[in-house]
Amino acid sequence: MKRRTLAAAVLAALPTFALPATATAAAAGTAPVPRPTAVVLVDFTDKRHPDKAAAVAKAQSVFFGSGLSVATYFAASSGGRTTLAPAPGKAGVFGPWLLDMPAGCDTGKIRTLGEAKMKANGLDPKAFKHVSFIMPSGGCGWAGLASVGGPTSWMPDGYSVAGTVHEIGHNFGLSHEPTQACPAGTLSNCADAGYRGKSSVMGGGGPQVGLSAPALVKLGWHTAAERVVPQSSGTYTLTPLYGQNRRFLDIPLSNGDRLVAECRRRGFGPDVDVAEGVILYLVRSGAYQKAIQVDTTPETTEKGSTPLGVGKTIKDLGITLKLVSQTAAAAQVQLTMNGAPAPSPAPTPTPVPTSTAGPTSTPAPTSTAAPTSTPVPTSTPAPVPTPSPSSSSTARPTTGPTAGPAGTRLQVAPNPARPGGVVTVTAGCADGGVRWVTSRAFTHRTIKPARTTGTWTQRTTISAKARSGAYRVWLVCGDHTVRRATITVRR
Repeated sequence: MKRRTLAAAVLAALPTFALPATATAAAAGTAPVPRPTAVVLVDFTDKRHPDKAAAVAKAQSVFFGSGLSVATYFAASSGGRTTLAPAPGKAGVFGPWLLDMPAGCDTGKIRTLGEAKMKANGLDPKAFKHVSFIMPSGGCGWAGLASVGGPTSWMPDGYSVAGTVHEIGHNFGLSHEPTQACPAGTLSNCADAGYRGKSSVMGGGGPQVGLSAPALVKLGWHTAAERVVPQSSGTYTLTPLYGQNRRFLDIPLSNGDRLVAECRRRGFGPDVDVAEGVILYLVRSGAYQKAIQVDTTPETTEKGSTPLGVGKTIKDLGITLKLVSQTAAAAQVQLTMNGAPAPSPAPTPTPVPTSTAGPTSTPAPTSTAAPTSTPVPTSTPAPVPTPSPSSSSTARPTTGPTAGPAGTRLQVAPNPARPGGVVTVTAGCADGGVRWVTSRAFTHRTIKPARTTGTWTQRTTISAKARSGAYRVWLVCGDHTVRRATITVRR
């Protein structure tokens, strides 16, 4: 049985919370689907909760209270899709029950003995989506712990709503959401910058901000229309992530990663104290639960200083993204993909009707809506987080160099190729030299010259695990020009 990862969180006391009326707008007319939750208070042989009634009342308030609580937070962040609640016919808080062990930090033993107490009291631990053990403080050096993707969490009795929401986020499968500072205007050569963001409880933002757009993708808490995956250059409208008719962008990058752009405004759903503006996230290898917030202003280090400024541009990995304008209602960005120019901004944002989506543990279908200034193509295939093989008749192999500026070319031969076979990649860049060539078909996904060169030839192998189908091959030049070819793998 695979052992689940544990993650710790820092707790903080926050003011009381009133759930805004817009929090459940996306699921209006439907009741949140409850996730059965058991909060188990435990005592040790040498250390106990000093006031049983106070301990039970605190747990009831933190987990199930009508103000700021774990239940109201996830109801708001999910758009009314789910919440935490006691199991039908059961109390939500149990104990305190005495465990036959001294005070300590052995979480495995606490869980084993705690689950035994649950069974002795007629409770099946497997009947709960979440089981939280609340214990007397024992000097463990952490203020909360949880299994990532599992049901269990542990909290010393100094816990608060802030840390508890964070730990339950781990139960949902979300990792920490750190910040990286990249050289201004780029997405490469980034350095860890702690937790400067203020847009997710998983990134140190506290429970008065909702989850990030990548987290919503991981959890499937969005509709197909709300998540827009651009297929071409254009001007796109972003609307508040927790408002009605919301829109956020999920942009494919030339190296197979994603750039997610969202608009955040206070006063919508759980976003009471969020950093306002257009916020960007890097999603590597399709791991939306491990998104990294991009600090677009690395010269500033204060909390919440990461949003992209009006008129500022990010240019890297085959895309150019510029924030054209923003108001209290929306933001407009110009996106250039693969060097194709973006049309002028649309005069007004186009509203997107919302619809209700049921809870799911996998990402919801993506929207392939075109930018607001161009019509929606009717034959565009649904995009995926990273390039994948396709048998579509429209994805024919490229037998010669791709079109582009004079001197810019990309060719792979032989084509088709077999798994484990050797192919020759020929690449040329008009300006800036060849940076790298990448494809999921290759054994070594990314290959690059030892030094920058205008033309480059390299032999590489097709992965022995590659399935039959068409794979995209990407060339990235030093001037950020990107060219694409296709290689077909046949078993």
